[in-house]
Amino acid sequence: MFQNYLLLINASGDEWPDARKRALLLHCLGTEGQRIFLSLPNTGDTYDGAVAALKAHFIAKVNVVVEQHMFRKRVQGPNESILQYIAALRDLASTCDFGEMCKDMIRDKFVEHVASHRIRERLLLESGLTLEKAITLATETEAATVQAKTISGEQQISV
Repeated sequence: MFQNYLLLINASGDEWPDARKRALLLHCLGTEGQRIFLSLPNTGDTYDGAVAALKAHFIAKVNVVVEQHMFRKRVQGPNESILQYIAALRDLASTCDFGEMCKDMIRDKFVEHVASHRIRERLLLESGLTLEKAITLATETEAATVQAKTISGEQQISV
């Protein structure tokens, strides 16, 4: 977030000295943030050192086993759209350390636990299914289901 602010005020790159960026960072922390910062060990004399010290203090350590457990337990909610479910899976997977297998893990989890049996069957018919193709097919099927219900009169349209 602070990097965006530096970019906004044109303070990125070598245009501003490192000491000035560090001073601006500390100023933006406010009184309480400065109090915490000054109590931290190894804050360094540079902007990068200050950022590293703040990250070490405020960013919680990730337990990959717990993160992967949370990913495996996630199922699509009853009123959750395909895109909302995929976004939730991507968010959970971002801390799971799946590496290059990340898209495959999301695809497999999605196919296994998508709420609609019709969508699951459609996805299982595809050979060489990628995550992108799964999302496309599932959203098209989801939209078609809603449209079919609208045409048959099962779903009321709010005006």
